[in-house]
Amino acid sequence: MIVNPQHPTTFEDIKNYIIHNSQKQPIFLKDMAYHCYEYLIEDRDFLINSTHTFIIRDPAKSVPSYYFLDSNITEDELGYRQQYDLFQKITEFSGKVPILIDADDLQRYPNKILSSYCNQLNLAFMPKVFEWKQFYDQQ
Repeated sequence: MIVNPQHPTTFEDIKNYIIHNSQKQPIFLKDMAYHCYEYLIEDRDFLINSTHTFIIRDPAKSVPSYYFLDSNITEDELGYRQQYDLFQKITEFSGKVPILIDADDLQRYPNKILSSYCNQLNLAFMPKVFEWKQFYDQQ
């Protein structure tokens, strides 16, 4: 894997990078709850000052694919407890319930769901987000 040596690598540096860049324009981050849970759960200000979206899916539909890749996967690695804890903390700290998106709904009705999502965030919905160019050749 190629990593940009200028890219921040610690939680504090990454958080500062996010905060700095979000002053210029809205940014979107995707992460699994367990990757940074121990830092996020303690950072009340960051949790309050960010808009959170939880994409949820019935575990019966997602766990088998994880298990197929790694039959030794642990409950902690699946991240459900951490995701729930973060959801509760964000709600408690901010007084607002984070946005929830059902992955099945997103897959079935992408335009409708993303349009509604953008509306909730006061962002312009751009249908071109569904178009992208392949940047490498598949072999």
